[in-house]
Amino acid sequence: MKRPLGVIGMTYLTSLAVVFHFYSFALVLILSVCAAAASVISLIVWRIVRRTRFQWTVIAVSLTVLASILAIFLYRNFAVAPVINAYADRELTVEGYVDDGVRFKNRSATFILQTEKIDGEDAHVAISFTTFSGYDLEPFDNIRVTVKPQRSKYSQSMSRRVFLYAYEDRDHPAEKTGGKHATLYRAAVFVRQFMRHIFSQSLDREAAGVVRAVLLGEKQALPEAYRKAFSETGTSYLIVVSGLHLAVFTLLFRRLFRKSEGIPCFLQLPVMFLLTFRFAALTGFSPSVMRAGIMLMISFLANLVLRDNDGFNSLGITALIMTVPNPYAVGDIGLLLSFSATFGILLWADKICIFLLGAFHIMPSLPQRKEKTRRAKCGNLLRRAPRLLLSFLSTSLAATLWVIPLTVVFFGTITPLAVIISIVAYPLTCAVLLLGLLLVIAEGLWLTPIAAGLAMLLNLLSRALVGVVLWFARSPAADIPAEESFYLIWLVLTAALVAAGYLTHAGQRYVFSAILFSALVLTVGASVCCLCADDGAYLTVIRCGSGYTAAVGKGRNLSFLSCGGTQQAESEITELLRRADEVDTILLTGTDKRNTARLYAVMAESDVDTFVVSDKAEALLTVSQAAVVPYGDNTRLTVALNREVSVEVYCVGGLSYQYIRSPRYTVLLIPEKGEAEVLPQALRRADIVLLEGRASHLELLDCGKLYALSEKADDRAAVIADGTVCQFDLSE
Repeated sequence: MKRPLGVIGMTYLTSLAVVFHFYSFALVLILSVCAAAASVISLIVWRIVRRTRFQWTVIAVSLTVLASILAIFLYRNFAVAPVINAYADRELTVEGYVDDGVRFKNRSATFILQTEKIDGEDAHVAISFTTFSGYDLEPFDNIRVTVKPQRSKYSQSMSRRVFLYAYEDRDHPAEKTGGKHATLYRAAVFVRQFMRHIFSQSLDREAAGVVRAVLLGEKQALPEAYRKAFSETGTSYLIVVSGLHLAVFTLLFRRLFRKSEGIPCFLQLPVMFLLTFRFAALTGFSPSVMRAGIMLMISFLANLVLRDNDGFNSLGITALIMTVPNPYAVGDIGLLLSFSATFGILLWADKICIFLLGAFHIMPSLPQRKEKTRRAKCGNLLRRAPRLLLSFLSTSLAATLWVIPLTVVFFGTITPLAVIISIVAYPLTCAVLLLGLLLVIAEGLWLTPIAAGLAMLLNLLSRALVGVVLWFARSPAADIPAEESFYLIWLVLTAALVAAGYLTHAGQRYVFSAILFSALVLTVGASVCCLCADDGAYLTVIRCGSGYTAAVGKGRNLSFLSCGGTQQAESEITELLRRADEVDTILLTGTDKRNTARLYAVMAESDVDTFVVSDKAEALLTVSQAAVVPYGDNTRLTVALNREVSVEVYCVGGLSYQYIRSPRYTVLLIPEKGEAEVLPQALRRADIVLLEGRASHLELLDCGKLYALSEKADDRAAVIADGTVCQFDLSE
């Protein structure tokens, strides 16, 4: 078997990701049966007929798939389940400290709470905690809080061994207990804070945000419009600390080692390991940085023992190192994107580059000139420029092609302009990264004139980088929705073309034809889907427990009319939020926990433009910086949710009724203990009436269909069962 560690490592990573993200008993059973059958058949053929490399590969892949399924099972039952069974759905008094990475949104603060004591007993558990009062909390502050944790369903949190989440109870706010938690990691956090201070003092506000995002991976330092532009153009990797940043960071030191003859080879490895570890700590141990760092260490170790470094085997070893101790690490989408892009570069970049060099009739390599004159060096640079440009284009194209399947599956979008944008944005990003590091060094050494010049250049380069991304983001082709089933068919077709090419050892003509055919199918299919797409408005009602969540959406716009239900509703709410850019409006008719229980989950995950709240919900006015529209009793107001749908709120007798107007249906939401006789005649006529609970005088309503969220609401109503998601089409 050729490159065994690469095959085993990438198979292990892929099968773990499939089982983790698409877990079901049927899927696990099918994978197990297919893997076992393939290994047995290959072993029989190997024993009876002859031994071939292909049979060894099939056996290794099959056994690796079975090992990954076993690893997920063991980790879930012996690492995750004990934590959840011991602490979930219980009120706990927790003493611990604020871990690094406090995220502020809507005047809320979300961070990882590392516990030291739970109910007075020693316990070390990580809890994702959101507070709406502790805005002054800093990393490593010791705190005490009473919480009721729930089981986390967020893959990003579980990948970091955070299996519980909790929201602050207004009756039990978090309180500092004094002092800071002592840990060596505080040194890296101190350096990061020092760098933030330098950028904020030396650069413009927007430039400081760009440099912090590029150098430290702090996307929240960017304005929302900038973050959205990077996301829509598929260039978020430029502001997510990754292998690109580590490569630039270590480039100077590697060049220094090559030119320095005084540093022995056996000392270079620990020095580079220390530098890599420091950079990873400085950036919060990002999975993509860890992946690049481990591969870098493997490369240095291979050079130290005088062995050729194989990139594919190094990638496989890295996958095993990162996933064997923590199989849930595949829950981090950034890790999967990093491995997928690197795999594509190793597999296709050189082949695409050779093809392009031949297509443009450019020599792959030129003899090195020995002249050291400036004119000769400039001539060599000009002759190498086309090859360097095509090499970079090939690398970007290979990485983008292998990342597209993941973006379709996890984000439902395709960003075809990412390759073109990267040609311009990549050099600007590298320049910002290098100059940002030099600015920190200059300021640290009190080299004020040099620091001033670097700051001026950084301001210009940051504006140029953001300007390029914003200009491309205005294009209709920057972000193509890919949520239709057609895109899954296209992915399967493309995968079949790739598999056929490798099995038949196809040449460059087949590769070019396959890429052209796949691009043609994607273009035609995407155009047809866009023309036939249903971008209409819809009302989604999720009943879970004694409360319910109601949301009105259209395209990428979303508004909430109720945020209730138990924690089991959060997966559906998260899916709604994933499909929307942001939440336009949250309308709350009171402080009843049945209708506000999931409010903090929405606020913690998305930015909110406007709150419409009753005077009973004045406590909520202090937890958000969004625009607030209050209303009192005996009030009637209309709120436009999007271009097609509006909702009229009628508050009388301490109860709020909501009347939704849309091109197709009118919908009336009646609260529990509501009375139809208090409604104006115009609001009694509705195509759909939704009852929260028992209501009186329903015979006065002129409605088409009657639905209820409780079995005891009305005998004539169709009951929406617990755990059910109902969707009504509001467009014509």
